[in-house]
Amino acid sequence: MIEYKEALERVSLYIEKREKVRELSEYYKKKIGLPELLDVWEITTEILDKWNKIKNIRFHIVFFPDFPLSFPKILLSKEDFENINYIPHLQVDRLICIFQNNSEPNFQLPEKVVEEAIRRAKNILEEGIKGNNDKDYEEEFEAYWDSNYSKKDLVNKSFLLLNVKPLKQNFDLISLEKPINRFRYVIHQNENIALNFKA
Repeated sequence: MIEYKEALERVSLYIEKREKVRELSEYYKKKIGLPELLDVWEITTEILDKWNKIKNIRFHIVFFPDFPLSFPKILLSKEDFENINYIPHLQVDRLICIFQNNSEPNFQLPEKVVEEAIRRAKNILEEGIKGNNDKDYEEEFEAYWDSNYSKKDLVNKSFLLLNVKPLKQNFDLISLEKPINRFRYVIHQNENIALNFKA
């Protein structure tokens, strides 16, 4: 198996041919709020903005001690985050979600893993800036809300919506006498199935 230092060396040699890479000092990591004891690189690269013009952007790649057995984390720089803000797969802590939770890296090819991570991060930003992946918010609303936007607020999960797409402008609400599973309310538009919930 490839050891941590060897993996970083391979990644460095490979990525430096493609992107501008700088290893961050402990002082600078502390200054920008990144873990001082971990290896962190700053990658300066390019993406296309919503007008398809080239825009320079900076990522911070954080390597954990179990790399290449784990994926590195990619964060957008603070300055770039302030310019881009809220798009799907970009969390408020600037972390870009690039791999599914159940994914595993190919530890034999750490340079390819990092190259793919950078490619995905760039793609997520480009798609988000252009609004091409806005539907991802809808598909994962609860996850975004729970992890990103509300540490104090709660999501009320006691509502059951009978129709995904509205049939008309107004909705009706049925308050259930006894909850069904966790649902206490049914939002409907007089669909036939709604009759089953009426007292």
